[in-house]
This record gives sequence, C-alpha cells and structure tokens, in this order.
Amino acid sequence: MKKNFYIVLLAITTLGNMMSSVFAEPDNIDKNIEVLDEREIAQTVLESIFNVFENYTFIDFAGKISEEFNPSRNEFITNVDESFYEKDVLSLDFFMETVDLTENNLAVVFKWEKKLRDKDTGIVDLKQGRAEFVFVWVNDKWMLIKVAGDDPFLV
Repeated sequence: MKKNFYIVLLAITTLGNMMSSVFAEPDNIDKNIEVLDEREIAQTVLESIFNVFENYTFIDFAGKISEEFNPSRNEFITNVDESFYEKDVLSLDFFMETVDLTENNLAVVFKWEKKLRDKDTGIVDLKQGRAEFVFVWVNDKWMLIKVAGDDPFLV
C-alpha cells in the first residue's frame, strides 16, 4: 500500500512539474530581462555624460554631443560651457522614470537634482528638474542628440 502511495505521489509531482513548464510564460520573463537591460544601459549612459560634465572639459563634453544635435549643437555646447563656469557643481543626481531603447536610439526621462555653489559668493543652491535625453548610437557609442524639459547642464 505504501509503495503505491509513493508511486502516485511521484506521478503527481512529475505531472505538476511538466504542466508548470508547459504553461509558463517565457515571454513575460524575457520582457522583464529586456527591461532590466534597457535600464542598465540608460543608467550607464547617463552616468557617463554626467561624469564628464562634473569633471568638465570642453573637448570631453563636446565629444558626447552628436553632430546632429537638435536644435543647435554649437549653441547647446556654448550654453553648457558658460553655465559651467558660473557655478561649481557639487553634486548631480538623477532618478530614471522611463527608458525607451530601440536599435539606434535611447530615450530616458528622469528627474534630477544638483547642488551648486556660486563661484563669486560661495552661496550653495539646490536645483531640481525633469528632463528627457535622447541618444543616438553613432560610431559604437551613445551620443546625445536632444534635450527636452529642464536641462540639468544649465544653471
């Protein structure tokens, strides 16, 4: 009797395992993995451009901006350059909201917060905003092509 009980128990367990693998939702699992990958890529790209900004040199920062920047690459870089020399960036943090990754484009909507110190007066100020950065994949790297919303690079 015990032997039959164990055989039935083994059969039920095996059948349960088989059914769970048949009815599993691999599409949802793959989508979750893709979302993590998109967010990791966005995190790395944003950290990279913000690190270049915090350790600002004109050449390094300009190297992160696409030649196709919209509306004007030169005007954008000039505004960032002027803004950088007005105040010291003490910290710049961001909090991603949404990420949209396609084959050659990465769009990231995020909130940001930065602490600045006026170079003349020493007064510390906290600025916050919400922005969308759009990057394009060019020559094996992500280049900033558009900034919408509150630009974290400007004072």
